[in-house]
Amino acid sequence: MILSLEIVLTNNGYNNIIVLVDKKQGEIEDMKKSIYLIITLIIIGVGLFLCRGIISNKKEDYSFDITDMKIGTKNIYVEYNVGKSIYEKNAAIENLIISDGEKKLNLGSSSMAKTDKKNSYIEYYYLPSNFNDKSDEEITEIINGFVGKEIEVEAKVFAKNNKEDIKCKKSFKINKLMEEKIQEVNTPFSVDDDVVILKKAIFDEKYITLEVEGENDIDTFILFELKGDDGKVLTYLGGDDTEQRYENKKELKTIKVVAYKMNQDVKEDSMEIEIPVK
Repeated sequence: MILSLEIVLTNNGYNNIIVLVDKKQGEIEDMKKSIYLIITLIIIGVGLFLCRGIISNKKEDYSFDITDMKIGTKNIYVEYNVGKSIYEKNAAIENLIISDGEKKLNLGSSSMAKTDKKNSYIEYYYLPSNFNDKSDEEITEIINGFVGKEIEVEAKVFAKNNKEDIKCKKSFKINKLMEEKIQEVNTPFSVDDDVVILKKAIFDEKYITLEVEGENDIDTFILFELKGDDGKVLTYLGGDDTEQRYENKKELKTIKVVAYKMNQDVKEDSMEIEIPVK
């Protein structure tokens, strides 16, 4: 800011112009420049941070870790965590190998469910479905052979967009088998002209499993309505498979089972059986 102009006549006849400048205004201008510089640096910093976050989010994560395992004579449950790239694709275990150094089990027939934990699944293996050529007694003998031993578990996760196999290998000490209560039922259910046989009800630490025979031969699914001690419906089970499973979070003394056909209501005169949990 120019405050004044002073014209001075010198001896040589020329005019010298002396410009008087406000020093305080100059300091303000310098301060503005500093503030602009600080703001510019902050904007650049925020931009770099956001770019880093975007790049990080786009990075694929195919991690896979088995966190827990429970073994029974009927079911084996494997809980595992997966990276976000696998989780988004709803990946399942392709096959599970259990070995104690002497014998090896290769399990392929399984079902999968999402757990309450983030990016965590549980895979359940119904042993009779994996060993169709063996009796219940033979399967029980095989599984009992793992008790007291350290076993090695190896699994592979299926992820469509990943070219390499995603494997995990873990060791577990099997001090005891999972607690099970197996109730023989062997009751035929007649729904319209179709019949299925409820062979067994299996109660363990995590699930109620119904073992069904004959459902694969029927075009229309026969479902089962499960009721608890209070008569309220716990869940509906069914599908084209040998075993039906329900996550049991209650201490039950009995369950009641009614069969009905998909897309139909449970009929009032449908047969209902009561199965004790013992």
